Amino acid sequence: MPPFSVPNHVLSQFRPGQRNPTNKCPRLRLDSQTLAFLLGQCAKTRSLKKGKWVHLHLKLTGMKHPNILVSNHLMHMYFECGDHVDARKVFDRMPVRNLYSWNNALSGYTKLGMLDAARRLFDKMAERDVVSWNTMVIGYAQVGDYAEALRFYREFREASIGCNAFSFAGVLTIGIKLKDLALIRQVHCQALVAGFLHNLVLSSSIVDGYAKCAEMHNARRLFDEMRTRDIAAWTALISGYAKWGDMKSARDLFDVMPAKNPVSWTALVSGYARNNLGPAAFDVFRKMMFFRIRPDQFTFSCCLCACASLASLKHGKQIHAYMIRAHVRPNTIVVSSLIDMYSKCGSLKLSQQVFLLMGNKLDVMSWNPMLAALAQHGYGEEAIKVFDDMVLYGAKPNRVTFIIILTACSHSGLVDQGLAFFKRMSDDHGIPPDEEHFACLIDLLGRSGCFDEVMKQLEKMPCKNSDRIWKALVGVCQIHGNIKLGKQAAERLIELEPQSSAPYLLLSSMYAASGKWESVEGMRHLMDQRCVAKEQASSWVETNNNDHALSACGEWRSNVYIGCDYHPSDRKNWMAGFGPERLTINKIVWPGTHDSATNKIGIPLVSRPFAQCQSLSIYHQLVKGSRVLDIRVQEDRRVCHGILKTYSVDKVIDDVKKFLSETQSEIIILEIRTEFGHDDPPEFDKYLVEKLGDYLIHQDDHVFGKTVAELLPKRVICIWKPRKSPAPKAGDPLWSAGYLRDNWIDTDLPSTKFESNLKHLGEQHPVSSRKYFYRVENTVTPQPDNPVVCVKPVTKRIHGYVRLFIAQCFARGIADRLQVLSTDFIDDDFVDACVGLTHARIEGKA
Repeated sequence: MPPFSVPNHVLSQFRPGQRNPTNKCPRLRLDSQTLAFLLGQCAKTRSLKKGKWVHLHLKLTGMKHPNILVSNHLMHMYFECGDHVDARKVFDRMPVRNLYSWNNALSGYTKLGMLDAARRLFDKMAERDVVSWNTMVIGYAQVGDYAEALRFYREFREASIGCNAFSFAGVLTIGIKLKDLALIRQVHCQALVAGFLHNLVLSSSIVDGYAKCAEMHNARRLFDEMRTRDIAAWTALISGYAKWGDMKSARDLFDVMPAKNPVSWTALVSGYARNNLGPAAFDVFRKMMFFRIRPDQFTFSCCLCACASLASLKHGKQIHAYMIRAHVRPNTIVVSSLIDMYSKCGSLKLSQQVFLLMGNKLDVMSWNPMLAALAQHGYGEEAIKVFDDMVLYGAKPNRVTFIIILTACSHSGLVDQGLAFFKRMSDDHGIPPDEEHFACLIDLLGRSGCFDEVMKQLEKMPCKNSDRIWKALVGVCQIHGNIKLGKQAAERLIELEPQSSAPYLLLSSMYAASGKWESVEGMRHLMDQRCVAKEQASSWVETNNNDHALSACGEWRSNVYIGCDYHPSDRKNWMAGFGPERLTINKIVWPGTHDSATNKIGIPLVSRPFAQCQSLSIYHQLVKGSRVLDIRVQEDRRVCHGILKTYSVDKVIDDVKKFLSETQSEIIILEIRTEFGHDDPPEFDKYLVEKLGDYLIHQDDHVFGKTVAELLPKRVICIWKPRKSPAPKAGDPLWSAGYLRDNWIDTDLPSTKFESNLKHLGEQHPVSSRKYFYRVENTVTPQPDNPVVCVKPVTKRIHGYVRLFIAQCFARGIADRLQVLSTDFIDDDFVDACVGLTHARIEGKA
């Protein structure tokens, strides 16, 4: 809304400091409706100065005691502008007040948080309606006086004066803030009985309440029952799923959401970041950029947290650079996230630069991340100096500040300074120590080997049953090899958290360090008996522009799997090497290529780097060992890729036939499809049958269970995917589109592609019972927001993942689903990886 401007011809004569030279009333006198409108505009724009000019006009035009309509608007204007003194003067001078006048004043006081004044006014009211009671309940709920809000609500309902949809807002606010599920259920029941669930705002708020209390079943049930849903309802449910870790449901709901706003996008980004799914968070953020959805401050904070959790400096810098280019002025939370991100990505210098350039130095939230960064990097003395500077600036430290500074002293061996800070916390700053501070104290003393002092502190601590205390004690015992005390602490921790693997593993590590292997084995048996599972964390790290998976123990994920050591002696004839009578179609792991006929597409040095996926001809890909080809054609039977075209499809067919003529037992899957945006080539099915007729294996579900020997001399499974022409039918020489399936994930994030491929593969049936080919595409796609748009540098980032992917399939129990693996830039190792697993299946080992 543009700033409100009172017309000059109305107010110019009556601005403060100006006199009427004729000493007469001005000729212009406005009616009540116009005055009410002007005062309403002043209230909307919070323009107190202009509102007072209107009030002055009233006085100078003989309206010192305006009617009820104007008085109510005048009082409302003063309250909205924060001037409760003048608002009360207007109220007190009103010769006649109606119920709206009283409610107006009540609302004004509650919006300003002046509940005592509102209560005194409420007690004076001779008549109260639903609005009066609603105002008081909502007012007390907003200031956090929940007991009084509930007392008012009970009195209101007992008064039997009826209610409206807003009557539940205050008590629902309490239920959400306190996460009181029973209270939210009561509100739901009362709203249902009163017949107000059709109110969109109320229903959305109840959905939000259930979601915040982890009651997702009831949240979804109410959501599904809503006849109409607004963005708030969708976002509340998505946020709930994301908060409680059900990202699949959150994403499924997001994908069918009819209209999305920045809040709903941010809810998904936040969920992925909170659940340590950084690559997925980046993927959603990229899509936001692609669809030109402007992120808000919270979006940036979530993405930066994802970068910090993955230690991805590259992505963190990209987000920071975008903020600078878009002239985003980060708030304190985003600045804190930037400092934290740079620190956890190993760049303390950049953290310090962000901190020094930060404007607001009075907010402790700005100092805590910098202190934490120094603590994480072991600069305890520097952290103490920054703490002293913070106090000098006037920023007041909070409980988190002292947790950080105690940790900094602990990790830097500054025992005396740490003890001094622990004392100053309560003596100088009035912050009572809680269990986290005591845990830091145990860590501080234990790391320095002061176990006598540790035991003394334990005796005095009020929170002996806190798991944090005992975890800290077990940790320092492990550092110093104090098995006796460590065992006592671990046993105590196991009592507190019997299903947590941490105490078992810490105690096991201490036994191992002292050579007590029988005790180590005993701990493992105890974990098995109690069904305690050890979760292994992993991270994606980048080296030389390639992403790799790193396990929690610091070792590269193994690329070892059954058959990984097999290498065919002749890749051109690798199927023949197994023996046609032994090789069954559904046991083959087929290596293939993506966009196979793009070796000469486009214009050299102009369009070719942006579309070229292959460096080898069709014939040479087959000689290299590829057995699945992906060909796209346009109306004139020329191979194409989008708008770029290359040679005639005759060249593809000739290369295939040349290879077949030079081999005896090699089976090929030839996928030919009409490119998106083009029409089908006329009578193309007849063309394929004419060219390949003698080699074509006819469409038949029984093929999957047959050996190569049973199919010879037929050697080509040709899958024709037209856009509009009739699809091939059972028994035809060509196969229909449903016989080669995949789940294309359009991303340039290797980890996102990797995990998504595993997820979708796990949803398939085993190859032994499947009557179609399922393809996993081991390739990533340049995105519009990626500075590198050439195909090869982008797809190279995932090129070497085939062995890791197969190994992970074994680890997750889905290796029996693998069937077709395709890639860009086919090479010997990719072929060997697939052929090795095929060999293991033939030998009955996999």
